[in-house]
Amino acid sequence: ALGLPQSGAAVPFADDGSLPEWARSGVYSAVEAGLLMGYEDGTFRGARAISRAEMAVMLVRAAKYSGQLADPANDAARHTFDDAEQIPDWAIDSVQLTASNGLLQGRGANRFAPLEPLTRAEGCVLLLRLLDLE
Repeated sequence: ALGLPQSGAAVPFADDGSLPEWARSGVYSAVEAGLLMGYEDGTFRGARAISRAEMAVMLVRAAKYSGQLADPANDAARHTFDDAEQIPDWAIDSVQLTASNGLLQGRGANRFAPLEPLTRAEGCVLLLRLLDLE
């Protein structure tokens, strides 16, 4: 769907050796395309659970990579979650874009729950929603 070229190049993460062999090409391709980045300490942490804020950022990068995501026309399209103060600064715009484009929504009671882990069910639905943007 995104048409990412397969990568054979290694990405220099400090914990690169901990990436399973089956995941390396996909991770490297996503990093080269700008969809994923490591942490400030130079690690990737491939076995770590992903937060909803991190997923919002990756969804926006993937949708923009494929030219599928529209920025909201004005502030009226912006959604305000009751737990907005918990959204990391680096994820605020992505959370807004995913919410306003119907990709990633709150978890009830007008909460986004940015630091909570993404569930497998949510991940499945998000992939389908991203594919439906085409």
